[in-house]
Amino acid sequence: MLEADIWGKSMARRKTWSEKLENSKGLPKVEEITDKMSKRWGTGTVVIPAPMEVDEVMRRVPEGKLITINEIRAVLARKHGTTIGCPITTAFSPGLLPTPLKKRGSRAEKTLLLTGGL
Repeated sequence: MLEADIWGKSMARRKTWSEKLENSKGLPKVEEITDKMSKRWGTGTVVIPAPMEVDEVMRRVPEGKLITINEIRAVLARKHGTTIGCPITTAFSPGLLPTPLKKRGSRAEKTLLLTGGL
């Protein structure tokens, strides 16, 4: 969609945060664990989740309870039949979620507990 700027020129409308989050850009993806990753995480497969998938897991946490990044990773790995959930993407996603999803009733900012290290 094009909008006019203050000088009357056409310009593309910027996407909102919610629109960006809903465009998962090919995620989730399941990939083989690379040699570099295998030193820390072992062998097998890894799921790279979409941010909205992380939010879905967090929404299922009962009010007043907490969930760790590692627990979210384990849930996502079981869901996709992989060895592990991506520690980077899973830890990064909740940082994207709270602001645009407050309007949608997400409890992301209340339910996440970080543990020492990834």
